[in-house]
Amino acid sequence: MTNRQIIVDPVTKTESINTSRDGNFTDHIRFASFDSAQPGSDAYTLLPDTPSAANDFFLKLHADMTGDDGGDVLIFFHGFECDWPCGISNLRDMERQHINAAGSKIKHIIGFSWPSEGDLLKYHQDELIAQASGNTAGHCFKLLIEFFSTHFPPSQNVIEPCNRKIHLICHSMGNQVLQNMIASINFQSIPYLGVFEEIILVAADIDNDAFEKDADKTLYSLNNMCRRVHIYCNRADSALLISDSTKHHFKRLGMDGPANLNVLPSHIYVIDTTDVKDEVDDFFKDLKDEIIHHWYYKTVPKVVADIQSVLNGQNDEDIHNRQITWPGVKYRIKQ
Repeated sequence: MTNRQIIVDPVTKTESINTSRDGNFTDHIRFASFDSAQPGSDAYTLLPDTPSAANDFFLKLHADMTGDDGGDVLIFFHGFECDWPCGISNLRDMERQHINAAGSKIKHIIGFSWPSEGDLLKYHQDELIAQASGNTAGHCFKLLIEFFSTHFPPSQNVIEPCNRKIHLICHSMGNQVLQNMIASINFQSIPYLGVFEEIILVAADIDNDAFEKDADKTLYSLNNMCRRVHIYCNRADSALLISDSTKHHFKRLGMDGPANLNVLPSHIYVIDTTDVKDEVDDFFKDLKDEIIHHWYYKTVPKVVADIQSVLNGQNDEDIHNRQITWPGVKYRIKQ
């Protein structure tokens, strides 16, 4: 799904997604399917923009989740400096690590491609786009709630529930998309209890007081939207260190985790990945990954395995290779 501008060919009237780095966005959500078996980043099919487009998309997804090869769905919000090819590359990596992984319950991945300019020098421009895109994501969430209300009303089911789970992972500035999505949902008083099973915040480029009640764009009630929230952080994350020291007044949530663990709502867990920061998978190994330590959610095998355990529903205290650093709240992934 995307809020990128749609280009219409003046002759054929065919539509395509604006995949350039111009940063242009709309407040309208569009849906597309992507064939990962095809090379390149343009193997997508843009779905028709009809009044029932969202309902049709959700019905198709429901059918896929219910089928013999069905399973859970994982939604992904990418971060800063991630243009269209970067977003598609992320989806391919997540397919390899979560759909193709033995024992994984994830069978479907949905990426939200908000139009990052993909330029290291355009941080604040991307930040504004991410915040506006959060409002669009809030509208999409409203459409999902309307779908649930129409097809699964309290008294009876119009269609059979698939009994699968919906998960959400937000990376880096994608957490600002999440913040603004929540703010939009709260402003519109949209009900959201228990829509997601797991929400995972990785290398979150947001203030470290985000889970305090009086924080700006607070995520204090995020745990009401899901069963659990996991915050993955890394003290050696150079990208967030730069963001912290040059762009913001607050430390970033993705470096040391929440500022005050004593005020965290229930079912929110913090996972420190600092000790395994250098254990990058050879598939990803390059100078950027070895120095910056910002993409460990997909580049460090022990972190990938930890996330897989979370998505499979394993209890936190039972997940392998963790050390407790704050009972019931914070863990460290061991070397």
